[in-house]
Amino acid sequence: MPQASLAGLVLENVVTADLQIATAEEMQRRVASLRARESKEARLLQACRADPPIASELAGAVVHVDCIETSLALEAAVARNHAYLVGPAERHCARIFIADDPWAPRADEVTWAAVLLGGWAMTPAVYMQHAQGPAILYKPALATRRQVWVSQEVRTQLPELWMLILQSMQAAPPAQRRWKLLHSARAWAEAKAAAISAGKPAEVLALVLGQVGAGNHVMGPSAFFKFIKQAKRSMLGLGDS
Repeated sequence: MPQASLAGLVLENVVTADLQIATAEEMQRRVASLRARESKEARLLQACRADPPIASELAGAVVHVDCIETSLALEAAVARNHAYLVGPAERHCARIFIADDPWAPRADEVTWAAVLLGGWAMTPAVYMQHAQGPAILYKPALATRRQVWVSQEVRTQLPELWMLILQSMQAAPPAQRRWKLLHSARAWAEAKAAAISAGKPAEVLALVLGQVGAGNHVMGPSAFFKFIKQAKRSMLGLGDS
């Protein structure tokens, strides 16, 4: 009925005090919803118009390429930027990750490396032209204080991910090396209890396999990744239109 009243579909002689109150509340809800949508659109527009990587971020950087095909133009841009190319075994050394789709590279470990240590993921065109386009700069997840237990199943069934976590922790600058690995479920439970008592439950995480809930911060790889990643700058390639 409040929706009908706002639309002018209710006769004046049937408008009650309760209907007037309900109509006013509905109007407030609509205004709040409109403001929230406008705020979301403003954030999206800001992301679309974010600055591209600056020259100093590209010069001399360690670069990992994860594209279906590379080109002479891309190789020339790498040389022009005095960059260093590394392969899959050294992803943890890279700070620039070039992929056909920065949001979904062919290898999951590419995004994990960018998220753990912080780095740019971008298309070849963004790197070569130093222009706006699909790119995202991640904050280093390892710089956030965490205690993490990685289950034995993850270590044995996802050895590349496990090795990347270890290598990234070793490669991180001391100021950004704020993860502590827990070596057993019991150690995790004790740390979790202490974190809950301190009012900081999100500082203690578990990376496991299988169907789990994220309520107690026990997560599979996908949920764990979404939980730790933070974007610092993002461009969607929509320019200024």
